[in-house]
Amino acid sequence: MTRGPRWSIAPFWNEPPSFCIVCRNGVNIMLAQFEVTGVMRPNRVADPEGGAWDAYISIDNADGLHAEFTSKGVKIGYRLCFGQDLGE
Repeated sequence: MTRGPRWSIAPFWNEPPSFCIVCRNGVNIMLAQFEVTGVMRPNRVADPEGGAWDAYISIDNADGLHAEFTSKGVKIGYRLCFGQDLGE
C-alpha cells in the first residue's frame, strides 16, 4: 500500500483556538478564523481596513515575486499575503 503525502499541524494559537499552520511537502498554509461569523466572502470586502487576509503563502523571495507580479500587471481579487523569513 502506497501512502500519500503527510500533513503536519503546528500548534493551535489563541483561546479559543483560531489560528494554525498546516504543512505538506514543504508548503506551509496558515489558517485563521475571522472574528465575525456569517457569509464567506473575500476579506477585502469583510474587512476593508486590512486586518485579515484570505491566504498567507510563505516563500523564499517575497520581493522577487512582487516584482514579477508587478511587471506582469497581475490583479488579485482576494487578499493574499506573501511573506518570507527575514531571520533575526
